[in-house]
Amino acid sequence: KFDVGRATEEELRERVRTLTSALIKQKEQIERIRTSEHALAGEKEKLERQVINFKEEAEMSRQMRSELQGEVARMQRALELRAAEAEMIKTEAQKYIFGSDSSQNSDEELKTAREEVSRLKREETL
Repeated sequence: KFDVGRATEEELRERVRTLTSALIKQKEQIERIRTSEHALAGEKEKLERQVINFKEEAEMSRQMRSELQGEVARMQRALELRAAEAEMIKTEAQKYIFGSDSSQNSDEELKTAREEVSRLKREETL
């Protein structure tokens, strides 16, 4: 411990220089910490904005995926309808080509194909 009452003038000057030097170093250190703190606060803000942007992009992606899934489902139903219509036309054409002497089975196939087309058209309007 430094005793001010017993110190010489030279010891007091040295003590003042030492304390002054320590104060200057602490002040510089405090300034570096403040600068660093300011930079970190700016970086934190930037990261928070990025998080918000990523959340918004994720929500948009979910909405787009949902819309695309709905569109795919509509296209699949339309494709099923076209396939059923094609099957009905094919059955009608076979009946026409082979005439009325075709089997009872072709009448049943035609009835089934017409029912399928009707069902798919009803679903399409829902």
